[in-house]
Amino acid sequence: MNVDWGDGNFLTNPAIPWPTDSQSGSDASDNFYKNRRGLEGRTEVCREGTDAGKLSTSCDSSYVSFNHGYSCTAKKLKQLQDTNRLCEIDPITGALKNSPCTGSGGGVPDADGKCIFQPRVHIEDNWGWCTGYCDADLNLDSNRNTIEHPSSNTSCYATECNLSCPDGQSGAECREDNNGETINPWINFDGYVRVSP
Repeated sequence: MNVDWGDGNFLTNPAIPWPTDSQSGSDASDNFYKNRRGLEGRTEVCREGTDAGKLSTSCDSSYVSFNHGYSCTAKKLKQLQDTNRLCEIDPITGALKNSPCTGSGGGVPDADGKCIFQPRVHIEDNWGWCTGYCDADLNLDSNRNTIEHPSSNTSCYATECNLSCPDGQSGAECREDNNGETINPWINFDGYVRVSP
């Protein structure tokens, strides 16, 4: 599980839409967490029985909680404006294409004169599937051989689960090109964090 708070140091490379220095969690392949199954009505899903995915040894009914503080100074707002980091929304996923950003011109309401952030979460299971929206069918194994992925499926699989995607570039690992194809293995918060200086 990995959380990107969307408030990284964009000055290091203003062309990078999501600076990676604001991520927390782990991308190690040997981290394992219990399934978070929640409740069905008022009954815990995780209980003893015959379904291995619902056993208390592999399942937890509690939710995952993260906390993070955001800040916006007049200097940071000016840097966002000077580097032209205007907010832009992806028309397919509805998520911000860049964070942090500023300005209402890209479709984010009440964003003028404020720093805008959008946290996002990445989770990958042990079968190679992960969160997100991927419709580019760009699935390669570690030897860069194409593996089967149904073209009608917008789930993310294998190399589409790369934490650095989307990178705003046209690289093979994170293709987001003029054909409208998207590789975004993140689930974005469905709102925006607006902070005034």
